[in-house]
Amino acid sequence: LGLDFDLSTERPAFTVNFREGFDDFYTLTADIDLSEIRLQEEEVLEVRWATPEEVMTMIRNGSFIPYDEGLMQYLFFCKDHRGNWDDTLEW
Repeated sequence: LGLDFDLSTERPAFTVNFREGFDDFYTLTADIDLSEIRLQEEEVLEVRWATPEEVMTMIRNGSFIPYDEGLMQYLFFCKDHRGNWDDTLEW
């Protein structure tokens, strides 16, 4: 996408394993101008901002990568929650 972010000191938000390998998922919050994105046509057809609800609709109608909806919900959750521990909870 032509974005320059150093993830060398970051751990993935989560990893999905499958028979042929694995996918690491990272989450990033940044103010990005979509006109500055450089698409590699063999990998990415289009980019746009979308809400979680819009992504689920696109999955259902086949206009998005056919990820499992639960996985995508978890990805959106991970965007705002790092790790398993919520230090705001009182015990």
